Amino acid sequence: MKCPKCSLEIQASASRCNCGYVFAAGAMKESRSSAAAANRAPRLSVKGLNAIESRLNRSFYAAVVALIVYIVINGYFGIHAVAFRNVVLLLIIMAAALLALGGYIWYVVSLSITAKAINKRCGPYLFWAIGGPILSLIPVPIPLWGYVSMALAVAPLTIKFLLSGEIRTMIRFQTLRDMH
Repeated sequence: MKCPKCSLEIQASASRCNCGYVFAAGAMKESRSSAAAANRAPRLSVKGLNAIESRLNRSFYAAVVALIVYIVINGYFGIHAVAFRNVVLLLIIMAAALLALGGYIWYVVSLSITAKAINKRCGPYLFWAIGGPILSLIPVPIPLWGYVSMALAVAPLTIKFLLSGEIRTMIRFQTLRDMH
């Protein structure tokens, strides 16, 4: 038997299809399967989903590289800029800081676009992406706080791996849907 909604071949004894179509009611119903969740997502093509994932990857790499450049420049020139009151070195450090901030803003924007593309609420992702670095600035007098603080500061970068996994799942479901 074929589903009239998605044309998927299913068993004749089935009461509903994976896409959520209920045969007795003759209409779509809410389904709990992840395949049905992918079917309810906006019908983005595989090419569109790949473009969204590619943007997320590029923004992630830009944010990481810009942060590393800032840390290296600040570590190398920071002492000399303050000790010798060198304005040029201070401007170089400020430019690196702005570069790191710009890369991170691009990353946060890409997070929200990716979350919306896979039908996730972007609020929790944005809260953690913005709140993590801010929480890392709070001074807490406990041993090893520096390590905890550093982990809080870079933890939002791990959101990329969560969203990439979800978008790859959507690409697989879309590919299978296109094949049927």
